[in-house]
Amino acid sequence: MKTSKGLTRLWIFAILLLPACAPAATPIATSIPASPTIAMTSTLILTATPDDTRDIGHIVATIPVDFPSNTIAVGAGAIWLAHPDKGLVSRIDPTTNTVVAQIKVGDPTFDANRPVPAYVAVVDNQVWASISTTSIGEGELVRIDPAINQVVEHIPLGDIKYPNGSLTFQPWVMVSDGASLWVTDFAHSNISRVDIQTKQVVVTIMNVDHPALVAFDDNTLWAALHRTNSVARIDANTNTITTTISMPLDGFGPDTVCGWCISIVAVGGGSVWASLGWGNGIARIDPTTNQVVAKIDVEGAENFVYSQGFLWVTARPENCENGNGFLTRIDPKTNGKIPLDCPGGIAADENSLWIDTSSNSNKFAIVRIQPNP
Repeated sequence: MKTSKGLTRLWIFAILLLPACAPAATPIATSIPASPTIAMTSTLILTATPDDTRDIGHIVATIPVDFPSNTIAVGAGAIWLAHPDKGLVSRIDPTTNTVVAQIKVGDPTFDANRPVPAYVAVVDNQVWASISTTSIGEGELVRIDPAINQVVEHIPLGDIKYPNGSLTFQPWVMVSDGASLWVTDFAHSNISRVDIQTKQVVVTIMNVDHPALVAFDDNTLWAALHRTNSVARIDANTNTITTTISMPLDGFGPDTVCGWCISIVAVGGGSVWASLGWGNGIARIDPTTNQVVAKIDVEGAENFVYSQGFLWVTARPENCENGNGFLTRIDPKTNGKIPLDCPGGIAADENSLWIDTSSNSNKFAIVRIQPNP
């Protein structure tokens, strides 16, 4: 299979910015997984690669934006973009397909090695951004009130305690279960659970080896483990890792630090979907057996989201400009694709898909797709 630069740009950014090693101190775990099960992959059911034979949707808007984004979130009547090199969150009005606000959430000049904001999420019509550092060097979450397009609350996340000292929690990716925000600290291999009502960290799960993207479904948190070519399953009742599922890959991988650099995980359609990195496509996991049951070939797979009964995948093969990048959907019986310029992040609402795109001439845009039935 042809190797492609299929890593999500967010996690290319993470690799460049974050330390390659876990902290030297031995952590005192707030929640320690007790001998988690290692689930081996079963015989794979290979599915067809995407083709051009099915009309899967059409572009209804292309929205220019001033800066590159690393996250798209949908909710509170808007589309929200995180701009980690500018300290900004942009708001797009889906009724006019225009950027209507740019909200200052932090200052990225405090520490060039920590993105501000690192991520953005929407929970109950409130917008949250993770800030990996502030003027005093601590990580925090900020809450944006969409009624006034301003930051109205700051939640410091404090330090991680170790026997011989402490390290500042560096928030990155977030996902919500409705009552909590699960926040990753990629650099220190931790995930903290923040109660949305009390604004307090209620538990920190240690030794989650460099968690990249996370997804939540059915009282379970799934985390892509960037350095170990695997996906962790975390029980939200016990706040412990219960299973680690190895991905069907050949050896450790080409990167000396992260191997195949597993970065993306999503849930939907009764399955868990994980990226395989470096052009290896996507794995489908059956959560009832914790087994990989399918491997789908998508050259340059970049990011994906489950919506309207399909897994929608953005792909950035080599020379992805001039429509050589594309959007495809996996059902997984039939597939098709829409040409796009260098697509990356993707999010979905009830009616549309929202995709960030870029070009080598530093032109950035959000493309809105109307899926066909």
